[in-house]
Amino acid sequence: MAAPPPSLPEADHYKNNIDRSSRLFSGTSQPPSLSASQPHDYYIELPYTLPQDHLMFVILQEKTIDIWKKKLDWIAEHGGMALLNTHTDYMCFDGKEPGNEEYPVELYTEFLEYINKKYKDRYGHVFPKEIARLWKKNLIELNG
Repeated sequence: MAAPPPSLPEADHYKNNIDRSSRLFSGTSQPPSLSASQPHDYYIELPYTLPQDHLMFVILQEKTIDIWKKKLDWIAEHGGMALLNTHTDYMCFDGKEPGNEEYPVELYTEFLEYINKKYKDRYGHVFPKEIARLWKKNLIELNG
């Protein structure tokens, strides 16, 4: 049995009110899970490995992408998969002051630029369905 992953580095960066959301960030180095309601009727659940944009910038009101960068670096250092779910309906595209439920799209753009600069030629940009297809194939072969 493999040893549990080391503790995640972002824990000391979240505000006190993160306790209610901490379950979102635990165990993020775990592989996807295979579930089935009927034999051979499988689906793959991919874990979010980075905090969603709404939590970061709307709920916690973070002003930088430092948490995303630190978490991504930890994931990459440990050979994991970074999966980020963003929502265009929370992004402010017009350069104006973001509304209550928005954040500037420049934060997301900055993160994409960080990835491209720091991990250039060292990452694969794939759709979740491609990762799910690979895991499904591998897990079905393992489980029969």
